[in-house]
Amino acid sequence: MVQAYPGKENGSKACSGRSKEVVPSQKFNPMQQKISNGKRSKVDFCSESQRKTKEALKKNDTESKRRRESRVTLPSIEWPINDLGYEIYDIIGRGGNAIVNLARCISNNKLCAIKRVILHSRRLGSVIDEVHTMSSVHHANLASFHTSFIYETELWIVFDYYHFGSLEDIMQRNVGDTNVPELFSERMIASVIGDVIRGLVYLHHYAFVHLDIKPGNILLREDGNAVLADFGSARNINDQSPGIVTTLAFRAPELVSSTSVTCRADIWSIGMTAVNLSGESINNMMKSPTELLELYREFARYSELFRWVTTSCLLLNPLQRNTAWLLLDHEFFEKPMKKKKIVKLVSMLPERKHTWKREQPPYTCYSDARRFGRVKFLMKHYYQEIEETTKGWLMDTPPSISAPFPTICNDEGENEWDNIGEESDTQRIDQETNHEEED
Repeated sequence: MVQAYPGKENGSKACSGRSKEVVPSQKFNPMQQKISNGKRSKVDFCSESQRKTKEALKKNDTESKRRRESRVTLPSIEWPINDLGYEIYDIIGRGGNAIVNLARCISNNKLCAIKRVILHSRRLGSVIDEVHTMSSVHHANLASFHTSFIYETELWIVFDYYHFGSLEDIMQRNVGDTNVPELFSERMIASVIGDVIRGLVYLHHYAFVHLDIKPGNILLREDGNAVLADFGSARNINDQSPGIVTTLAFRAPELVSSTSVTCRADIWSIGMTAVNLSGESINNMMKSPTELLELYREFARYSELFRWVTTSCLLLNPLQRNTAWLLLDHEFFEKPMKKKKIVKLVSMLPERKHTWKREQPPYTCYSDARRFGRVKFLMKHYYQEIEETTKGWLMDTPPSISAPFPTICNDEGENEWDNIGEESDTQRIDQETNHEEED
């Protein structure tokens, strides 16, 4: 007996009736489109509150994106501004009032050179001018400046370290058994001097004059390019204050008799630097300018270098000298030595030896620190005024005058800077007498 299911009897009718009434179903697609007013639009199945929430979130996203784009992110301090951020090593250079140390920055683990300027041996205005010039100029053929700060009685200037050293250092190592014949040939001099002239074009464009171009202030990078350094004598063209300190053998003749400074003074120094690199000793370069011109014009018959020097650089009338951007048009610079070959030749010389012995603080001399102990207090006030006065200086609009020299006067109207040593000595003597009386 076959069991009958409910509705089995009318099942055929029900099925037939259902097939007539029900349309075959399609899968539900929430993104299906509808036509309204002749345009296709997406069906929105969200409620009114959900739609308002979406619009508010979208508006907040656009506003936050706009704020992120307009926000100015300050660069991180890569070079510290105190002595604790550096490890001080060997002395790699000395000057009349400065010492250059090899150092390593602890934060970024990079080698650098720190120029330690003794403040009481130089006019503060010249120190400010040097820092301002180095921080204002940025060029591939000018020494890169990182930061500067005051430590005890010294101003520390941090810039890049160049492994090959200066051209003067390379000339001193190129002697005896280690002599490389092709080193400082006319082709190499054309390459090195060409790099220096390109840096001068940039420097003169912004109304700065270097005034101390010589082989000791031209550094050689690891890629063979030359870099002009040491802006201690640099000044603005509009600054006609006396007290120009330059090396006598490379000084332009017009600087001896007058204080007027023009960009043509650097052109004379460029010519004398090229002559010195060619093998001419500094003692022979100390002759009078007229005697030098007569001698070098005889050399010009056989040398293309002296032909360029006597026709473009070493001219007694500054107005007859070529400008920096016209010097490179001479045929002397048509075939310079390639940078790779310069690196190869310099690498054949004995390397500069470093002991890598780390110096420990205090880095200043104890007698100087005791005698000029009040300089740190005074320089703090000076530095605040310097930051305020130099805040608006831009590279494309160099200042027409040098930075003002702030002075601190006591109640009697005397400049305390002149009496720093005397006052510190009197205070020290008073302290010693007090200790003797107590004993």
